[in-house]
Parts: sequence; C-alpha cells; structure tokens
Amino acid sequence: VETADAIYMCETKAEKDVDDTDVQAKAEAAREFCRRASEFTAQNGGKPWHYIIIPHTLVDRSYSFNYILNQVKLK
Repeated sequence: VETADAIYMCETKAEKDVDDTDVQAKAEAAREFCRRASEFTAQNGGKPWHYIIIPHTLVDRSYSFNYILNQVKLK
C-alpha cells in the first residue's frame, strides 16, 4: 500500500497465527527487506518502507487503511 509518505508491505494472517514462530520469522525477513528498501529509497528520493501483519479480524471493507494502521504495531 502506497500512501503520501510511505510504502507498506502488508500481509494478512489468521489472528490465531500472528504470533506463530514461523510467521514471526518470515515477518522478521520482511522487516529486513523493508529496512534495506528504505535505505535505498532514502538515497534516491523515495519513501520509507514498513512491514505490517494485519490480523484477518481487521480485514473489513468499512475500515480505512489509517484505521488499520492505528490498530497494528509498526516495527
């Protein structure tokens, strides 16, 4: 998801799986990708990247992306 000030790599997971060891290991790899992408874009006039896991309970057509961002933790 690209916003005016950032790019978000979003992944949805079943709420019960968000804290799973495998999910968290893959999330750490995704955060590292975003860190490196942010370094590159910072040097080239681009936006920072962020990774977020979105529990399935926050997937609702009535929720705005800003609402979802306020519900999840950015790391």
